[in-house]
Amino acid sequence: MAAAVSTLGPATAKPSLNAELADRCIRYKALADLGIDQIASETVFDLAEAGPEILREFAEARSKGIRLRPTVQSPVSSAEPARRRVADLAGVISRAASNLKALAAAGADWVQINEPCLAMALDRETAEAISTSYGLFAQAAPQLKLLLVPGRGALSCNHGLILSLPVTGIHLDCYAEPDQLADLVVDAAPESYLSLGISCTFPPVPEDLLGIFEQLELVALQRGLVETARACANPWPVDLGGRIDFERLAVERGADRLILATSHPDQDAMTPEALQQLGVVVSLARALNIGRQCLGSWAWQGANVVSMFTNRSAPSPQQPASGRR
Repeated sequence: MAAAVSTLGPATAKPSLNAELADRCIRYKALADLGIDQIASETVFDLAEAGPEILREFAEARSKGIRLRPTVQSPVSSAEPARRRVADLAGVISRAASNLKALAAAGADWVQINEPCLAMALDRETAEAISTSYGLFAQAAPQLKLLLVPGRGALSCNHGLILSLPVTGIHLDCYAEPDQLADLVVDAAPESYLSLGISCTFPPVPEDLLGIFEQLELVALQRGLVETARACANPWPVDLGGRIDFERLAVERGADRLILATSHPDQDAMTPEALQQLGVVVSLARALNIGRQCLGSWAWQGANVVSMFTNRSAPSPQQPASGRR
């Protein structure tokens, strides 16, 4: 397991970038050849109403060896604001759950669900409809991993609701909402995946790229601390005569729950600029997985993640207690 790289499906329903499914699959295959781990569909489907179309695109991509992540819009956000109540949406929520069950049966691993209405203040009925729908989705296809894309500003408006939903991962545009990153990292359940939208220039400026990498390294560290502490508390199968690189272990464990993407979901993923940005994201993921040396010799000029924790109250397992409090 390691940090994954993905494209992100468009934020809103719109005509596909390519009208023909065969053309889209050619593009998906090119992205797979570039080493992109999760490839989102370029078409946003209405989850309740477009079941056959979703399955057809997924099956066509799979026949070419591509593990596509369908992009769908939830029935709540698709409904008119005045009709976002459980009583009005019971039928479409049920159809949406059935379509997710069919996708899971067809072999889908992940589905991206856009929920743009989360980016606004919600009344009680809408919040209830969202909670009810995701509960039914989880029951209908418990093995399916759902990536929630709540829209810009959603964590500010509906932080508690978003974190309470039974989804596998949550996406955050780190470029547009950098102030929300720390809250999401700390508050999201340890088992949750975090999908992080990153804005990269090309060619990358070393100082900027190093800054992004160090932020990602700290995110991975924070996400992996609890699991690593639990593992290290049990001496089996840890070699008691060895020295534990606690911080590196935490980064590795935390990176397993990170998905890195560019922060421009509506951009054509196959333009030269977009491909160059994806290449930078691939380099960042590789550096998280096997070490910052992948970024080049200049990457060593920054502080290592271990040195960022020299002022903590608990000593590192690598070092003897210093008596400092």
